[in-house]
Amino acid sequence: MASPDKPSSIPMGKGCTMNFKPSSTSHWTEVTYDGLPTSWIPSIPPHWHKHHAETMTVLTGTVHFTLNSQPHILTPTSPPLHIPRLAVHSFTFVPGVATVLKESTEPEGEFKEVFFRTLLAEGGITLGSVGRACWEGDTYLAVAEGWLGRGLDEWATWILASAVRWWDGETKIKKTA
Repeated sequence: MASPDKPSSIPMGKGCTMNFKPSSTSHWTEVTYDGLPTSWIPSIPPHWHKHHAETMTVLTGTVHFTLNSQPHILTPTSPPLHIPRLAVHSFTFVPGVATVLKESTEPEGEFKEVFFRTLLAEGGITLGSVGRACWEGDTYLAVAEGWLGRGLDEWATWILASAVRWWDGETKIKKTA
């Protein structure tokens, strides 16, 4: 479980919060979007994971997902969307619709919390935080298609992470699986 000195919620942007829900038996995250006109609307670009699968459940509101180029609209009455490892996926919350999205992973672990804390450490999502979080957090930006694309995706993520680490003054990249 995360250390007690870390908050259980962190802001993602105006009107949007990432909530961490660890317990002795499971870990999951919830994104809460208030739906107000001036709030930041969560929209995550195409990406994939090499070492973990995800399950997305909409508790309130509506989220538009794309999974391997197939659209899915999730609401509280929809079954959870299982995203297998290696599957390219993206999602966008609906502007003006207050929404809560639950995300759990297989295997379970604190790595998703670490990923999001790294991604949001600078008070918002920046190119630097994306580079650090993606490389350390088993997330690869989908920049090309097909199996050849996976190699290019990994290479592009490594280049971004290397540039960020160099800029940060770190001289050695250590990949954690």
